[in-house]
Amino acid sequence: MPDNNNPANDADLFSRKAAADQLITGAVRVMLADGIPLPLIIDRLLSFAAVQSSVVDGPHKTAEAFREMANRIEAGALIGKALQ
Repeated sequence: MPDNNNPANDADLFSRKAAADQLITGAVRVMLADGIPLPLIIDRLLSFAAVQSSVVDGPHKTAEAFREMANRIEAGALIGKALQ
């Protein structure tokens, strides 16, 4: 995993995030096309992320990351970034 604190890795990290976003978007489009409701997809993605993060980073760090995301959501930081 790249060192997120090293500015030299910014381009690589951006590229990896973009690739991950494309893969996730593609998977979500397939699930939607297969008739899986968006709320269920979101539930499964969040659950997957929570479990993986808890195993890798521990439950306390995971909970803090989810709280930070909740704060960003409430602040409107994600408006306009939905799947189109």
